[in-house]
Amino acid sequence: SSLPPADAGAVVPAVVPAVVVVAARAVAMAFSPLERVPPPEGGWLLTLEVEPELLAQATGVHVSATEVYIERADAENAVFELPADAARVMDDGQATCKLHRRRGRLVLSWPAAADGAAVRAAAGAAAGDLGPAGPAPAGPEARPPLPACAKGPRRVAAPSAPSQRASLDYSRFAAIGDDDDDDGGDVGTRGGGGASSGAAEVRPLAPSGGAAKPGAACAGKKLASIDYSRFEGVSEEDATLDASELRACWRRHVKLRRMRGEEPLDFERWCRARAKLGGTTGSDDRAAMDPRGRGLWRKTFLEDAFEELAVAEDRPADEELPKLVAPDMLSAMQSWPGANKVDATAWARRALQTELSKACSTDRAAAMEPGRVGFNGDIRVDALIGRPDNQMAVEVGDGNAVLLIHPDENQLLCGYRFTGVKVRYVVSLVERPSSGAEPTEHLYTGTVEVPELMSGVLPDVAAFTERLRTSMPDPKPRDAHRKALRPILQRLELSLAYFARRFERQLLQRAFAGEAAP
Repeated sequence: SSLPPADAGAVVPAVVPAVVVVAARAVAMAFSPLERVPPPEGGWLLTLEVEPELLAQATGVHVSATEVYIERADAENAVFELPADAARVMDDGQATCKLHRRRGRLVLSWPAAADGAAVRAAAGAAAGDLGPAGPAPAGPEARPPLPACAKGPRRVAAPSAPSQRASLDYSRFAAIGDDDDDDGGDVGTRGGGGASSGAAEVRPLAPSGGAAKPGAACAGKKLASIDYSRFEGVSEEDATLDASELRACWRRHVKLRRMRGEEPLDFERWCRARAKLGGTTGSDDRAAMDPRGRGLWRKTFLEDAFEELAVAEDRPADEELPKLVAPDMLSAMQSWPGANKVDATAWARRALQTELSKACSTDRAAAMEPGRVGFNGDIRVDALIGRPDNQMAVEVGDGNAVLLIHPDENQLLCGYRFTGVKVRYVVSLVERPSSGAEPTEHLYTGTVEVPELMSGVLPDVAAFTERLRTSMPDPKPRDAHRKALRPILQRLELSLAYFARRFERQLLQRAFAGEAAP
């Protein structure tokens, strides 16, 4: 039953609801009313109700006089402030903790005392602090400092305000265990000797004999380090998104960069880059990192098509897309008993021309990273597949595309081989003008030839680009322009490899749908 604290006139509040931001998502939580355990056991009980998912990967729980810190294996940690009445009577030196994963419940218990401040004052006197014992002042300055080599966790957000960050110091650590009926095993502890039972004693960092000295605890016992760098890599805007929405934004970044032949950032680097750019939604720096559409300096008629392709979720993902068989193997399998042969040459030639014509490259993304090779702040460069006379820019010579479908065995093989593939490109290079002058644009044209474009090469991008023969424009550009063009043309080749793989995806999709015939 719920009983008031020992102090006369104290009132136990009802359940205290709140919302805490954990890494990049909001988590609902609530403290149940503080309970007084009757004799002979005596003591206090405080229950924290959270989402079961938050406790599923919990590896440790740290308890201070004012906060509970839950550490998770995936680093999406959370900090919860204790209610005022619980903080006043908290004896964090003897607190124990039990974790109920499936119920989403964390139960703190500690012996009864007249006042938590009196308990902490007595602990200070035992450590050699002979100053006057009185009520502990409220606020962060009242917390005992950690040793010099220990570092407290960082708050992600407070319950009553938008995402904030504030340093927290923890001088006590709680050991934690699970009930026998809960799954997941025991949870590790920090800074205390954990018992093998469901609850473990919380021990202070500083030794009880003599005054605590900076670094004394670290000298006697090596503390486990906690990596809080992931908190610094989450912007306020990203913290409002749940994990699936944030991953979708990152997948868009990956696809847009690959379409332009650029190397995408991994998820953690991408989050840190967005946090460094900062700003609010729609800020210029953030938009320049992942611009809408093709991401070139100039706008084209393919902006909407690129954006739709970037936000669409590919199933299977590019990394899981099966490799097509080589043409020689497909020829050897044509005598496969019971297999139906489908000639998809006409459709494949049109689809290949359409996909390769989408390839492009730019130095606009390099403008966000001035240290990249080939970056020149006075020049803007875009490369597109096309011709100044607007004629066909992608030529596909002789060849064929064949499907082998065995309905009885539910098997399908497909491959292609085309010779004499020629792709024409145009490079637009614009120089920064002098004061008061108009910018100067230089147009260069060239070709990328593929003597034999066939299945069985991709997804090996290096093997694909080795087959390409990219010619530099003629007449040759001057040195300053040539240095800017070289990385642009390298990315253009990588962009061609990406869209050739998109063609293979379409070939597989049409084959499975039974639409490969012209």
